[in-house]
Amino acid sequence: MPVVRCVPSSRSPVFIISQGHLPQRLDPPPKGWYKVNCDGSVHPDISQVTCGGIIRDEKGVPLGAFISKLNWCSITLAELWAIIHGLRIAAQKKLEFIILESDSATALSLVRRDLARWHPAAPLVEEIHVCAKQFKEVRWKHVFGEANQVVDRLAKMGHEVSQDFLLITG
Repeated sequence: MPVVRCVPSSRSPVFIISQGHLPQRLDPPPKGWYKVNCDGSVHPDISQVTCGGIIRDEKGVPLGAFISKLNWCSITLAELWAIIHGLRIAAQKKLEFIILESDSATALSLVRRDLARWHPAAPLVEEIHVCAKQFKEVRWKHVFGEANQVVDRLAKMGHEVSQDFLLITG
C-alpha cells in the first residue's frame, strides 16, 4: 500500500489537508494521552468504501491523519479498518496512552470482546487486539457523529482522491 506524505505548498493538489480545512470539534485528550479518532464511509453509488482518521496530542494539535480506500465491505468492517490504521500510525509514532474514538458502537462492541473464528470481523478484531498490545493502555470510546466531524470528512474525502492511502503528517 503506497504512502503519500502530504505537505502544504502553493502548488498543492486539492487533496492536501491542513488544519484550516477541517472542522475543529475534537476535544483534546488528558495530559500524557493521545486521541485517535476514526471513521468509515461507504459510497454505494460508486461501489467504494473508505476510511479516515486523525491523531491529536493533549493540546489538540494534529500529529497525523490518514485516508484509505478499501475493498468493498460493510460499514462496520470499514470502521474496523479505520481503527487498525489509526493504531498502526500511533504505534509508529511510539505513543503509549491512547483514547480511540469512533462513532460506530457496533465496531467498538466487536473490539471489546472475543469473536468466534467464523465471524466475518474476527480477523480484523484480532489484528486490532494485536495492535493494542503495543501501547501501555488503550481506552475505547464511543462518540456521536457530531463529535467526529473531522474524521467523517477525512473518510468521505477518500472517495475524492486517486491514491489508495494518504498519510498526512502534522
